Amino acid sequence: MAEHRVIGFAVWSIVETDSGRTIGEGTEEFVWEDLLVNTFDTDIGRMQRLELRLTPPFRFGLARSLSGGEKSLSGFGLTADREDERTFSWEWFNLRSSAEAWKLQEAGRLGLKTVKHEGIEELVRTEFLTDVSLRVVRFAAAMDMEPKWRVNISKDSWVR
Repeated sequence: MAEHRVIGFAVWSIVETDSGRTIGEGTEEFVWEDLLVNTFDTDIGRMQRLELRLTPPFRFGLARSLSGGEKSLSGFGLTADREDERTFSWEWFNLRSSAEAWKLQEAGRLGLKTVKHEGIEELVRTEFLTDVSLRVVRFAAAMDMEPKWRVNISKDSWVR
């Protein structure tokens, strides 16, 4: 039997913002096989999103640039989305130190571990030091930037 290496643990809830109703929640340990890797091109270069499935159809993940322009990490984005419709979510975190990042908008703090690989600093572990809310907006012809859903990741969740 193959060994399943644990890459994370999360406690989450998903809230529909209009009603305040919780539409999904869970507690899960994640292994390598759970990781979804999506690579795509944008106007600013090649990007990669590393995602984990939560309560279907929701996912959350880390977005990172593959362009190689930045040698040291200054910040990064966490995202959440739905698999069944077009949505937008981008929560930026600025590094406050080599071991901690703070959410740019709203409250939220993450503990970090980074390593240098071929001269480029890479994020290898993220720990939620506080509860963190990821806003998810539905794409539409006239986009309203108010979140339709919030994916809330609880303090003490972590991903490597």
